[in-house]
Parts: sequence; C-alpha cells; structure tokens
Amino acid sequence: MFRKILVPLDGSTAAERALTYAIDLADRSQGEIVLTRVQASPGAVGFAVDLPIPQQAYAAEHRHCQAYLEDVRARLLSKGQTVRLETPEGDPSSAILEMAEKDGCDLIVISSHGRTGVGRFFLGSVAEKVTRHAHCPVLIARREASPR
Repeated sequence: MFRKILVPLDGSTAAERALTYAIDLADRSQGEIVLTRVQASPGAVGFAVDLPIPQQAYAAEHRHCQAYLEDVRARLLSKGQTVRLETPEGDPSSAILEMAEKDGCDLIVISSHGRTGVGRFFLGSVAEKVTRHAHCPVLIARREASPR
C-alpha cells in the first residue's frame, strides 16, 4: 500500500481538503504523511518574471510556512498520524516532484483549486503539472461543488 504519502499544502482551506484522503489512506496502510509547503526562492516570487524578495520578507514567510505546517502537524499527531514536515524552496510543481522522487513517496495527494480560463493560463496548475510528471500515483482532491 502507501507507506509514504506526500501532501503539498499552500495554506488555503482548499488545499487542506487533501488531508482527509491522506489520513484515510495512511490509516489503512499504516503509512507516514509528509506535509510540505514550497516557498519561493529568495531571488524570485515564482511568477514568469523574477522579482527580488527582500531578505526580511523571505525570513518572515519562512517562519509563517513553518508555523502553519507545525499547526497542521499537531492536528494530525492528535489523530495518531505519523507526520514529517518539509519546506523546500523553488517552483512549487518542480519542488513537489523532486521531493516525491527523492523521498521515495508512494503517493501524492494534492488539491486542485479548480482554476480555469485566464487564471489557469497565467497561474498554471500545480496539480496538473504534478500529475503529468510524477513518478508515483497522484490523487487530486477536487474543489467542492458549488450549491445549485
């Protein structure tokens, strides 16, 4: 089964939907959940045009990422999960793919924000890029359907 499950988070409620699936799969296979939040490199914000990030802002964002992941980790530990944290730098999709392969992850559970059209064109889709290039299976937690 899935011994090591990678769950990329971006701090949004939408991204945390992936945790429900990861917890269930980890419970069934007694696997480890690896939480990650990719941080933009100090020299760029991760858009098509590289813009410098002041060192203080970068350090503050790093602390924020760590605190967020620690909070999620505490919630999962209270449910009896085995959890590890990673905070790589760089382009999100590339960092997720590299980490999954390097760590020997058996599954990536990622949420889709459901962007379409212009938003997807400019921002891209991390979930789509990860799905296309991952060495292991990828489970995409779709955004909740809007009420009709």
